[in-house]
Order: sequence, then C-alpha cells, then structure tokens
Amino acid sequence: MLAKRGSDVRFAHAGYRSGFRYGSGSDRVFWLHFCTMVGGGVASSMFSTVNGLVMSGLLGVRLLLLWGCACLWLSSSASGALVISRHNEAIQERRGAARSLQRRSTNEAMVEVYSVTVDCTVTSCFAHTVMTSKAFNKASSSQEILFEVELPKTAFITNFSMEIEGQVYVGEVKEKEKAKKQYEKAVSSGQTAGLVKASGRKMEKFSVSVNIAAESNVTFVLTYEELLQRKLGRYELLTRVKPKTLVQDFQIVTNIYEPQGISYVDAHATFLSNELLPLVEKTVTDRKAHISFSPTMEQQRKCPGCDGTLIDGDFIVSYDVKREKNLGDIQIVNGYFVHFFAPELPKLPKNVVFVIDTSTSMSGRKIVQTREAMLAILQQVHEDDHFAIVRFDSVIETWKDSLTKATKENIIEAMDYIRRIYSRGWTNINDAVLKAVNMLVKDRQMERLPERSADMIILLTDGMPSVGESNIGKIQENVRTAIGGNMSLYCLGFGNDVDYSFLDVMSRQNKGLARRIFEASDAVAQLQGFYDEVASPLLLEVDMHYPDNAVDSLTISHFSQLFNGTEIVVAGHLMDNDLDNFLVEVVGRGLEEDFRVQGQVSAADWDVFYPDEEYIFGDFTERLWAYLTIQQLLDKSKSGTPDEKANTTAKALDMSLQYSFVTPLTSMIVTKPENDDSPSSTLIADKLTEEERQQAEKITYDYIPVQSYPRHYQPAHDYFEQEWQDEEMDYGYIPKGYIPKGSYPWSRSINFTMGNAVAFSDMPVVWRVLLLSACVYISLLAQTYGALVISRRDAPTQETKETVGIRSMKKRSSSSANVEVQSIRITCTVSSRFAHTVMSSKALNKENSSQEIFFEVELPKMAFITNFSMEIDGQVYVGEVKEKESAKEQYEKAVSSGKTAGLVKASGRKMEKFSVSVNIAAQSSVSFILIYEELLQRILGSYEILIRVKVEQPVQEFQIEADIYEPQGIAFVEASATFLTNELIPLVEKTVTDTKAHISFSPTVEQQKCPGCKGSLINGDFIIKYDVKRATSLGEVQAVNGYFVHFFSPPELARVPKNVVYVIDTSGSMHGAKIEQTQESMVAILQDLHEEDHFGILLFEHKISYWKDYLTKATKRNVSDAIDYVKKIQDSGSTNINSAILDAVSLLKKERKEKKVPERSMDMIFLLTDGMPNSGVTSPQLIQQNVFSAIGGSMSLFCLGFGNDVDYSFLDVMCRQNKGVARRIFEGSDAAIQLKGFYEEVSSPLLLEVDLRYSENTDFLTKTHYSQLFNGSEIVVAGQLKENDMDNFLVEVFAHGSEENFVAQGKASVTDWQTVYPEKGYIFGDFIERMWAYLTIQQQLESSALSTKEERGNIEAKALNLSLKYNFVTPLTSLVVTKPENENGADRSLIADKMTESQRQQAERHMAGAHASPAVGSGVIDDLLAAVDGDPHFMIELPDKNDALCFNINDKPGTIFSLVRDPKSGFVVNGQIISKKKVALDGNMNTYFGRFGITHQKLGVRLDVSVQEISVFYSDKQIKLLWSDATSLRDANMELKLVKNCSLTVTLRHSVKFRVIRHTKVWKRRHDHQDYLGFYTLDSHHLSASVHGLLGQFYHGVVFELTDLRPGEGQEKLDATMYVKGQRLNVTRHWQKDFNKDLKNGESIACWFVDNEGRGLIDGAASDYTVSDLFTAI
Repeated sequence: MLAKRGSDVRFAHAGYRSGFRYGSGSDRVFWLHFCTMVGGGVASSMFSTVNGLVMSGLLGVRLLLLWGCACLWLSSSASGALVISRHNEAIQERRGAARSLQRRSTNEAMVEVYSVTVDCTVTSCFAHTVMTSKAFNKASSSQEILFEVELPKTAFITNFSMEIEGQVYVGEVKEKEKAKKQYEKAVSSGQTAGLVKASGRKMEKFSVSVNIAAESNVTFVLTYEELLQRKLGRYELLTRVKPKTLVQDFQIVTNIYEPQGISYVDAHATFLSNELLPLVEKTVTDRKAHISFSPTMEQQRKCPGCDGTLIDGDFIVSYDVKREKNLGDIQIVNGYFVHFFAPELPKLPKNVVFVIDTSTSMSGRKIVQTREAMLAILQQVHEDDHFAIVRFDSVIETWKDSLTKATKENIIEAMDYIRRIYSRGWTNINDAVLKAVNMLVKDRQMERLPERSADMIILLTDGMPSVGESNIGKIQENVRTAIGGNMSLYCLGFGNDVDYSFLDVMSRQNKGLARRIFEASDAVAQLQGFYDEVASPLLLEVDMHYPDNAVDSLTISHFSQLFNGTEIVVAGHLMDNDLDNFLVEVVGRGLEEDFRVQGQVSAADWDVFYPDEEYIFGDFTERLWAYLTIQQLLDKSKSGTPDEKANTTAKALDMSLQYSFVTPLTSMIVTKPENDDSPSSTLIADKLTEEERQQAEKITYDYIPVQSYPRHYQPAHDYFEQEWQDEEMDYGYIPKGYIPKGSYPWSRSINFTMGNAVAFSDMPVVWRVLLLSACVYISLLAQTYGALVISRRDAPTQETKETVGIRSMKKRSSSSANVEVQSIRITCTVSSRFAHTVMSSKALNKENSSQEIFFEVELPKMAFITNFSMEIDGQVYVGEVKEKESAKEQYEKAVSSGKTAGLVKASGRKMEKFSVSVNIAAQSSVSFILIYEELLQRILGSYEILIRVKVEQPVQEFQIEADIYEPQGIAFVEASATFLTNELIPLVEKTVTDTKAHISFSPTVEQQKCPGCKGSLINGDFIIKYDVKRATSLGEVQAVNGYFVHFFSPPELARVPKNVVYVIDTSGSMHGAKIEQTQESMVAILQDLHEEDHFGILLFEHKISYWKDYLTKATKRNVSDAIDYVKKIQDSGSTNINSAILDAVSLLKKERKEKKVPERSMDMIFLLTDGMPNSGVTSPQLIQQNVFSAIGGSMSLFCLGFGNDVDYSFLDVMCRQNKGVARRIFEGSDAAIQLKGFYEEVSSPLLLEVDLRYSENTDFLTKTHYSQLFNGSEIVVAGQLKENDMDNFLVEVFAHGSEENFVAQGKASVTDWQTVYPEKGYIFGDFIERMWAYLTIQQQLESSALSTKEERGNIEAKALNLSLKYNFVTPLTSLVVTKPENENGADRSLIADKMTESQRQQAERHMAGAHASPAVGSGVIDDLLAAVDGDPHFMIELPDKNDALCFNINDKPGTIFSLVRDPKSGFVVNGQIISKKKVALDGNMNTYFGRFGITHQKLGVRLDVSVQEISVFYSDKQIKLLWSDATSLRDANMELKLVKNCSLTVTLRHSVKFRVIRHTKVWKRRHDHQDYLGFYTLDSHHLSASVHGLLGQFYHGVVFELTDLRPGEGQEKLDATMYVKGQRLNVTRHWQKDFNKDLKNGESIACWFVDNEGRGLIDGAASDYTVSDLFTAI
C-alpha cells in the first residue's frame, strides 16, 4: 500500500504542460526512473543506440545516455521492475499469477511499509472508521509517498493527519467558499489541488502525497463516519485492500456494538485462500461482535521466495440485528436519542406502472438491458400485485388500458410484450408520466385495486424531454399536481445524458427517490436491484410521534413508505434526561388495518452492556443525529424557493463546521510540509454532490486529451482509475462510453505510491527530444521482457487430420533424441457436469546447446481456456487474458511480418488446437500447463468427455485421470479409447460409487511402445461417457458459495408428436456426393418417424416442388412412398431459399388452421442447403426478416449447412430467431451419419415452451425460457443467491406436454457437498459460480448474433467483462503468451484466440482452396477490398476466395458518381470523372476519376482530393497539402498519412479506412501523360448495413454462384454463368491492376468481368448513381 513512484514519468502531448524538471541534481532521479521502464535483455540494443549518439558529437547527450545505460544494465540484472504506483495498478492487477514472479527494483525496496491498519467501530449502525499506515524511508535521499484511500460516497470525512518525525500536520475543515481562493491558486499553478475525486459509482478516492527525508518516518491517519443503511435485510461494510507488498503489521479490525442484539455476522474476503481462511477471527456475543484479520508477512506471501502478496481484494462484513418489538429500538446517550424502526409485518400489495423510455437514444445495449431487466422484474411481481406497462417515445403506448393482476398468464403475456419493444422517436416524459398517473387514478376510482395497497410509478429514461412539454420545471409542476400526494414516483436515470437533478427533485416531490443507472454490462443487475429494494412495501404513511415537551431538533419523522428489508431512523435532542414521560407512538397504514404501536421508552444502559468500553460511546448518538440532519438538509435544499434553499443550506453548513464533517458545503484544507525543492503547499479535499459526480463522468466519458505514454504505462485520470490498451489511446482521446472500474458499497481501498517528481521543463529542446525518443524506444523494447521466445518461422503447418492430439513435446532440430519428455498428465475434474481439465507436460533438454520444444494440445471447441503457464528452470511465465482489442496490435505486428501469431487453430469438427514453442537452454527443463473449462452437454442421454492424445515417443510418466462428482447419483460410466489394444484395455481403471467415479489410465513405457515400430501406441481419442440418475420431475438443484445451478431433465415423459417439413436444396451445387448423401440420410430419417408424426417434403432450386401439398401422417405406407420419392430427386438450377422456407411455413400454418394436425404437437422445419441464395430474394438479412415475420414464433426452424460454401452465420442467426439451431454438415464420407445424428437429437420433443421460475432469493439468472426440451437432452439454469438460506428456495417449471400442461413445483432439496464428499470438499469452492459465468457468456455471445450492430457491441461488452473477470479465453478475449528472449531477439508475444464457428469455417475454406471444383463455385464476400482505379475499373476482391468481381463505367467528363453513402454515420464518397487530355483518332474518350469529395458528417471531417492538391477540413481547421508533400496528421477523429507523390491513407475513428492513390500515366511515344486517382476501401466493417453507392453496396457482402464454366471468344479467356441478386449473367475472366500493395507497378488480379457497366451486379443502372455536387449530402 506504500510504494515508490518508480515509474511516474509523464510524457507530455504537444500543447500540454511538460511534466519534467531538469537541473538541481535531478539528472540522477530522471535516470533512476528511466531505468525502471525497461527489462533485461535490451542493454545491448541500448548500447548500440548510444554508440550512434556518441558519433554525433553531442557531448551532454552522450554523457546522459551513457549514464542511463549504466542504470539500464543494473536494472536488467534485477530481472525487471515491478512498478508499484497508482498509475500502473490496473495493469499490474491484470498480470495475475505472473505478477508475483517479478521483483521490485532496488530503489523501491528502500521504502519500508511496516504498518497498515483499518479499524472500524460500529455503534448502533453508525460506523467510525480509522485508516492508518506507516512507512519508513530507508534511502539516503528523500522519497515521495502517496497515501490513497477509497471511502463510500455517503460517508463524511472527519479528520486527516500526517505525522512526520514527531511533527503532526492536521487537516482543517472550512467553509468551501473560504477555501476557494486557495483551491484556485493551486489549480492555476498547475497543481492537482483536489484530494477527493469520484471513483466508480459508490466510492470516492482520497489521496495525498508528501516528500519524506532520508531515514525518516511518516504516519497517515484518515477518519470518516457514516450511517449504515439497511438494504435487503442486512448492513454491510466492505474494505478494499491492495497492499502490493508484504507488510510487517497488517490488520483489519471491526467491532460492532448493537444493544438490541445481533442476529448474525458474516465475514469473508475475495482473496481468502484455504490457508488464510482460519485467520479471519470472529467472536460474537449477544450484543457485540469482534472481527479481525491479521496475517503475518509469511502468510501474506503469494508464493515461497517472492515478494508478491495474497492480500488483494475485498474484505466484507455483513450483519443484522434482532427485532423483537414492533415499537423498534431506541438508544439514548448524552442527551441525544436515535430510534430504529423495522418491524416484521406482512407485505402490502402494490399497484405499479412501469413507464419505459423507448426513444431512439435507448437503442443498442440500453434497450436490450431494459428488456432483460424487465423480464426478470416481471417474474418477481407478487400474485396479489397489479401492474401496467407504458412505453413512450414521441407517442405513448400502453400494454393494456388498465392495470392487470399479476397472474402467471398475465406475466407471460407481459413478457412477450416486453420482448418486442424497440427504440424509435423522441422523448415525451411529461405525457408518459401523466398517462401512468391517470391509469392509477382511474383504476382507484373504479375500485379495481385493493383498498389497502401501494400505488407507485417506476420511470426509466436515459435522456431529457425533447417533445411535448420540454420545460423541466413545468413537467415537475404537472406531475406534482396530477399525483397530489396519492402515489409514489421512482425515477431511474439511465446513463450520463439524463438530467439527474431533474429526476431527483421530481421523485422527492412525489414520495419517491431517484437512482442513477450506469451504462455498463451490469445495468440489468442495477435495474433489478433497485426494484428488489422497493418491491415489498410493509407500511404506508408512517408517522413517528414523540413528546413535544421532551424532544426537539428532530430529524424527519414522517415517511411515505417502509419497505421490507429496510429501516426507518429518527434522531433528536432530549430537553432533559427524564425518561419517565418519554412515550413513543408509531402510526401507519398496514395490510389489513392501520398499524399503531406505542409505549414507554426503555433505553439500553450502555454502561451495563459494555462495562469495559463505555468510553467509546460518548457522543456517537449526537454525531449520528448531526450526520442524519445534514444529509436531510442537503436533500431538502434541492427544492423549494430560493430563500428556503438558502436557509436550509446555511443550517447544514453550520452543522458541518460544528461537527467537522467534510460535506458538499465544506472543504478540508491539508497543508503539506516544505521540502528541498518547494515551499509548503495546500491541497483541498471536497465532497462531491451526485450532480458533480455525473458531470465528472461526462467529462471522462467524452473526449479528454491524454498524454502519450509507452504502451505498457498509462497514468490514472482525474476522475476514474481506468486502464485500457487500445490503439486509439495515442489519438488523444478516451473512447466515449468506456466503462470505468466498478466498486462496491461501503468500500475502502488503500494505495500508496512513493517516488520523486521528475521533470525537465527547463532542459534544451534538442536534449529533451533525444531523451524522450530514447525513453520511448527503450520502453517499447521493454514491453516483451520476460517473454518466452517462439521461433514462429518454424511453426508447424496446420494439420487437418483429427487424430492429431496432445503432442506434448516436439523438438525443432534433428537431434530429437536429446530432448527427453519426462511426463504427460491430463487431469479432469467434473463437478455437476462442469469439467475442469489440466493438461501438463515436462521435458528436459539433454543436449549441450539450446533446443526448441513444441507443446501442442487439442481441446473441445466449446471449452474456454482459463490459464496457461510455462516453467523454465524455476521461472514461471503465465499467459494473460486480455480484451481482444488490447492484444490486436501485437497480433497484427506478428502477422504483418509474415509470422503465424495465432496459437489456436481449428482442428477438425469438434476440436481446437493450442500450440506454443519455446527455446530451452542446454541441460534445462520446461513444464507446460494448460487449463480449460467447459459445461458438458447432455446429448442423446449421456455426457461425453473427449481427450485427444498423440504421443510420438513413449513417456516415462503418462497418466489420464478423471474424477466425476455428481451428487444426484451416477447412472452409468463408460471409458474407451480409439487406440486401446487387448493389452491396454485392462489398464483403464474405473471405480464407481453412487455419487463419484474415478477413471485412470497409466501405461508404463513398455506398455506404450508400438510393436515393431519406434513410436507409441497412444494416438487417438480417450472417451468417457456417463449419465446421472433422475428421480424427480423437478430436477436437481446444487448450491455452493452463493451460486446455484438447476439441472432439469425429468424422467419418463411422453414425447410430443411433431409436424415436420423437410426443405431440401436440390440446386446444381448439390451435384454428386452431396445429393447422394442427402438421399441416404433422408431414407434413414424417414424410417425413424413415429406414426403419430406428420410430415411433408419440399424440394427447391430456383423453383419449388412438393411431394404432396399437405402434411401426411407417418404411416408405414406413406413413409415408404416418401422414400421412393426421395430416391428420385435430382440436382439442377439455382438456389431460392426465401421462397422455399416461406412455402414450408405456409404449409404448416394451413394444416394447423384446418386442424389436420394434433393440437398438442410441435411444428418444425428442417432446411438442408449447401450454398447461398442466388435466386428470388438474395439478401440474407431480408430473408431472415421475411422468415421471422412469417413464422411469428409459432414454429421452430432447424438449418443444416452442407459444406464450406454455405454462409453458416446466416443460417445460425435465422434459426436462433425462430426457436431452432443450425448445424454444419462437413463434406466427408460420413455426411449421411452427421445428418441423421443431428436429426436424432431433435426428433423427440418432450416439452414445449418451458419456463423455469425461482424464488426471490435469486439474481443474475441465465436463460430461463426454452422453446423445447428434447429427449436425451437437459436444461441448465444458473444464478446468484442473494442469501445462502436455501430452506425456502422454491422452484417452479411450467411447459406444454403431450397430453396436458406440465407443472412441477416445490422446495429445492440441495445437496450438502461437504457431507457427500467430506474428504474432497476443498475442490468445490467456486465451480458453480464459474459454471454460471461460463453459461452466461455463452448465452450472451449467442444473443449478440441476433442483435443489431449497435446492440451487438453492447451485449458483447457485458460478455467481455465476465470473460476478463473469470479469465476465460472467449471470442472477445485473447490469451497473450509472453516468452523468454532468445539469441535471435525474435518477437516474443503470441496470441491465443477463441474461434467462432464462422471463423472456423473461414479457416477451412482457406485450407480447402478457392473452389471445390473448377466447374462450379460460389462465394459470399466477408473480407473484401472494394476499389475503383484506372479507366474507371471497379473491383470487388475476395481475398478468401482468391477471386474478384469487376466492371467498368464510362461517362462524360464532369459527371459525379456516388461511390459510398452511409446514412447512419454520414460518410459519403463522391467521385468526379475527368478525361484524357487528347482524344483518340477514333473519337473514343478515355476517362478517369480526377477528384474525390469525402465527408463524414458525424466526425466533422471533409476532404477534397484532386490530382493537384488535398484540402482537409476537421475540428474547425483547414489545411492544404500538395501531393509533393510527405506528412502525417493525427486528430481525435482522424489519422492521415501522405506519401510523397504517391498515396493518401486516411483512418476515420470507428468508421472506415481508405486510400487514395495518385497515378501519372505516360505515353512516351505520344509525348503525353495523364494524372488520375484511384480509391481503395481498406476497412469498412464499421459502416452500417444501409451503406450503398457503386462501391458501398458491396461492403457487407454479395452472394453469387458460378456455373457452366466454358472457353470464351478469346483463346485465353474463360466465360461462365453467374447467378447474383436474382439475375443470370454471362461473365468473362479478365485481369485488372490492383495498386493497393504495390503502389508503383500494381498487381494483376483475375476477376469475373460484368459487362454493360455492371448491370445486374450493381443495383439499378449506373446513371442512378450520378449526383449534382461533389459534396452532396445524404
């Protein structure tokens, strides 16, 4: 918690104040910092750099750099520095286990943190916290030490002091206005004057630094106080601790004094290991609790011999008190009293109108999260409640005209309504709230609501009123008048654009409160959490009466509501201490009658209860009264007349000063001692209001100029401690919407940083530039220190055979016998279907020179890698999970150098291959460990664990071991392997008890040997299959450590009949093996139909044909006839997917309408296709929309994509939209088996529309609604428990069955894992939580595919946060493997990514080549290059297909064409035609593009590019460039690079990247030349789906199919027939020049040329794209 500021070197952006100081002995200090920036292994590079500078003759620079190199060499020998500073905190936290292996630099070790204590005393819910830390500067020079603490935003700082060598410096609380001049003086001098800043949602950060002389001590003490609020039935204290170093005296102590009695106390921490757990000491008596945590230095140590600490996280204490009297509890001390009132009463029904903003600003993640939250909230509405839903934008829409009782049927109907809401229009808050008020008033008048019930409105909005009544004062008046005190209004402000003060005042005026909902992945939890707090009212209009002649100065004594789990607190002053006449009365409106309770006060005698500690209770009730009074005065000051506000504020100020509270009206002045360099300085600690916090966040979220730092170093910002690694950070802005770190209620965190401020603002410019350049150069080298070197030029080629397995060791030289593979171990632990697998291998290099060893593992594609490490001679290198964007630069650098950067590749159908290599020194050893996790899926009645192994040589220690723990009982276990011989079979040992199974396989070296060969028998798949017992229809519930999982797969259910239409693609691309395998599989599928099923067959190419135009019952005769029909199908024509599916839908609807199919049956469509639509409707998005609208949720669509030419993502989304799934069918000899296997999985539905519901004790549930449950499968739901009380955990399951509705409900019977597995209890600590995270991420990734582009980004942000938190390598994260340096100095970072199914398909396409056959081909453009160049030649390149499309357009000079237009972003590219200077003799005119007008309206960027010059307009600036210039430009929204007389490359932030190339064509014989331009789109994936134009229409893909390849008219040309956009075109093979990569000579690209100016390929005709002006807007 104390550390030297060893790396606090600030590099300043141009235009910002320098953060460096030079002179007065600071040279040594600068180089001290300079050395901490680099790691070992770069000294030689630095000396080379210095040698170059020595030759330059700059003596001063020479000396400084040589001095620096000496420091660098010294720091290198220390194996790198652990930078401990608040600026690097986030980065260090993300390092994980690797961090503990680093040692601190010598200078950091000179400051000893010898004491950190947190002492909290809670007296009747009033918490008094003292945070103290002591440090000693052991250095011979002064050091700067930073003290940093996080405290709750509801707390008031009361004291701060620093003691330095006996001298105490105490903070002083002053009126804020009086402190203003000192504050402004500090700010104007460039100092960071504010000591308190917002930190997350609920915290504030206090920080101060001081310069400590050599051999001196410093002690920091901060004190603050707060009244703990009771929420959901408990009080909570959270202390966040991150010492970052071992501390001699570390202690957290909490004492709780509650005279009314303590009902329970819980204490835990996020960082507690099994060894630390016993150190949490808890002593609880009836009225007192003592909790302490005091680990020794050895107990704090993260690993033997290292300086890292385990103490890193949250220490949490929660408790509640006994409540035996309805009157409540009253405490009286020293003339002040406090009354706590929270009786146990039945819940009142509530009548709630949810008013939901669905305006355009709610689009994307907000509307998705609102839907998700509302679905969860509706499931928690009590049956005796009434509710209504009002959605509003420009217009107001109600779900129903009146409030509806919350029956199960109504809840389901409301949930369906919520799922369909979308964003549009403006924001009409006034009319929406008034509509809700009128609904409640009307239903009250009509007596439709219970007389004794609570009326409330919950408003959710993210913006300001923009239509209708928009004056916020008028809206507040209208709402207050309409409500008239008859109901409560609760306002939820979503995001930073909302005016929180407007909502806050309006809520307080109407018996409610407002709450900010932060834009983040947990917004759903925030919304649901707020609802939980107000969901259960107990009393209304509560009045607390006290004797007028006995008390005065009362806090608020009237409360509109009392909710379950909360508490009312009233405090006041006693006129005298005579309690004989102190009567208390409480009156309120209850469920059945008015609540009234009164009685004589019986105050606790504190001296009796706590005889040894009475001294601590002297004034706590008075300070509690003052705290509560100030809080209420500050709330009151927000409304009323100006005079009332002024008077209220003055009272609050007086009390703040009297009781020394830092409130929004006061400031704490901290005067720092003088040091050698500067006189004493003053810092200000202020209290932020909620409005000030919001304003701070707005500033932070928008554009903040940031300084340019080395990529591994990023300082903290003023308001939020954030860390990211994004290529955008160098542009000088923070991405809008970036989510800061979260924090927790009642949290405290302490961080310290030591070091000297470093600057050289007075250094000559040349010296400064050279030193900064050297620092940047070295810092870039230092990034990869400690990395494991991989020689990627030797990376293995991709192996396509599925038999490749755990090739645990492979040497990269000819002397492979000198590398000994000593062990291979695979350990799999399955806890309730959640598999945790560890693959490890160890090898020794027996050679006298270094050897490269390769570690290769295959893992299931559904698994998430969670950890990877390499240990080389005792040094451990750990892979780090990062956001994929953060790792992008390293990946692109490796790829651009021609190296294989990816560690993970597709391997067959079910597996992924992870591989890494490392150079091992002579006589050294290496150990690899890979860990991954997955939730096993139940398919066809069993779970399967598949372990693929391939061992090239026998291994001394080889072992596969699996332990299965299933508390509900194991039904069977099977273990087999594809490589088992008769001799190896007995070695598979299997021990099975009722709830546990152990399987092992450990052959000796001799048993592994292959008879007659040098290799090993161990080559193939080791497979374990098992199932569990299923005794109850309710399913099985497991709960561990606050999380639960529910497995639902009831036994012995009758199957539901199905009505299925088989839709089979018979287009020309299905020719050959595909059509034959389809026929074979369909014969088997038809034979498996049950007699109560109905079916139909529909064949399609460009035309649709039916076996019969109605569904047929699956009798033996009908099935036989259908088989005969299937055997005769033939391939021909193109592919009309749209019409085929719509016809199938119509067929099912007609049969259902005419009641020709059973009422209780399932309607489904099976689509089998091998290509993309190229006839009829060809747009995938439009097809998806058509199908979704036609099905309307009434049936399920299952899609089988045959081969690699199909667009799997298109089918996958379409199926998920319609209650089905898609599956890839791989072209192979077993394709018929694959088809039949998939059909078997879904052929027997047992239940339809399954809803799983749980008691209110749950939160953060995974998906709880399933369209079907199939025989042999299982539904899994997981979630978080609000409390660990499982006694009343109720589960309900509702569904449609074969004969009647299925209903199962009851109290869950949860297994006690410690009882079932007493000897293994330690392994189950967090598996259910990780299972919940795994399942949540999987479902979020699936739902993102169904969302719009904006929504997808927001949903993925939520999945990303979970992926990083639980260290999962998902499609959104990357595992960065840093490898040790080798003698070649090769790049040392590799990236392991998780592949999506589309990426797997793309990789397989690449491996298979451009086309499967020369006769027939098809393509969908995913990764394309769209360009126009030459005379104008338009090219659409398909890099993945090694193919392209092209067309020409000719027009008269001066014509302007629309090339790109994106209405959503305002990005427009228009191009103007110019002609050749001389007209040909035949009159033909060659034309080119000579000028481009490029505009981005949202970013405010405009470029005018001609063959002569370039004009750039941006950020209210204008510059002109000539093509003869060579320059670059960076702005917040744009990056521009101009290569002299060659090219202009522009990147527009989050939009598009393009290149303009200037050509000069010369005809030497004609003494003629022509200047013209080419336009190349390099990256367009950020543009919206509505982008269009001659180029833009192709940005998001075009689907085509080629047939009938034939010789053309020219001898070397080839003609073909192309089906594209519903057109049949004749195309010819041409060659075009692509100058994007070779700017001088160009590259010849083969393309399919579309004649007639692209007619048929482009939408409409070329003339449709002409515009009147170069800058015509959209």
